[in-house]
Amino acid sequence: MSTPRRVISSRPAGARAAGPLRAVAASRASSGLPGVALLAAVLAGAVGAQAVPVPELRSAGSEAPWMAIIQPGYPGSTQDAEGHVRRLTSYLGAKARLPGLTGAYYNVPAAAAAALDERPASFGIVSLGFFLENRDSRGLIPALEVLPEAPFYLLGRSGAAPDEAGSLAGAEVTGGPLHEAEFLRRVVFRDLPGVGEWKAVPALRVTRALRRLEQGAHRAAVVSGGDYEALEKLGRLEGLRVLRRSERYPTALVVAFGAPRVESATDGGDGSGTDVKAKANAARELAVRLAAVFLEMARDREGKEILDTLGCGGFRPVRVEWLEKLERTYDARDEEAKK
Repeated sequence: MSTPRRVISSRPAGARAAGPLRAVAASRASSGLPGVALLAAVLAGAVGAQAVPVPELRSAGSEAPWMAIIQPGYPGSTQDAEGHVRRLTSYLGAKARLPGLTGAYYNVPAAAAAALDERPASFGIVSLGFFLENRDSRGLIPALEVLPEAPFYLLGRSGAAPDEAGSLAGAEVTGGPLHEAEFLRRVVFRDLPGVGEWKAVPALRVTRALRRLEQGAHRAAVVSGGDYEALEKLGRLEGLRVLRRSERYPTALVVAFGAPRVESATDGGDGSGTDVKAKANAARELAVRLAAVFLEMARDREGKEILDTLGCGGFRPVRVEWLEKLERTYDARDEEAKK
């Protein structure tokens, strides 16, 4: 893979089932949930994850667990990233006692969805856009935020008008983040006029996207903060100007995959069925177990090497109130579009 550091970065509100965030927060304080004491100790810096014995954990049935790394718009391919992902899963499998753990990287949403439909993942590192879009349908339980935080940049040609950012309705806008155009529309550039009317042109190669912008094939481009910093150091942004810079967001989230939160006849319509509860509890237990290992990585020599290779600055526990607010923002835009 040409840029291995980039493998990891970047409904009606009244009708939705209650989100998992409060449950995760509560699970961390519940002594009855396996692994909570371990997580608390790691957070306090008292012990290493390997110092506390934990039992092996397997997915439902006889299948070994697998993790999905989903970063739409990032470079490379599933095949290119195999070596990096194999090293990460080997490390995590040993530390978290997940025998047979495998993984795969996806940078195109359709490919990730197809893989998950064929075989649901046990856990993953996913983009914010993927989490917000799939948190109910795939029962995502957020555990950690992936660092560093970074903004998104909307770029135009150097001669662009001062109001160019707000006059792109109907214009072609390219870039990797356009693979998650809804996330840009509902969250990142939510206050930008005309963002919902952009003609999105998703890209996987940022340099090619910017070259097409410079040639006049597109009116603007969106790049992640990591790409912007790298391109700036290379002097690759000459001839371009920043039209808009967003707020800063975590690169991704570490999540466990639980039971889909949908109404059904088997659970009384409120997600309270036995099977749903069992899957949700198992997902929360896995989230706690993994959080301990991920948080410890930066203090472990091998773990630190893996993080450096992936361009990951570390992890922190998910900020519950912040993410709940982000969910409300995302869903509010969905409601506006239906009116």
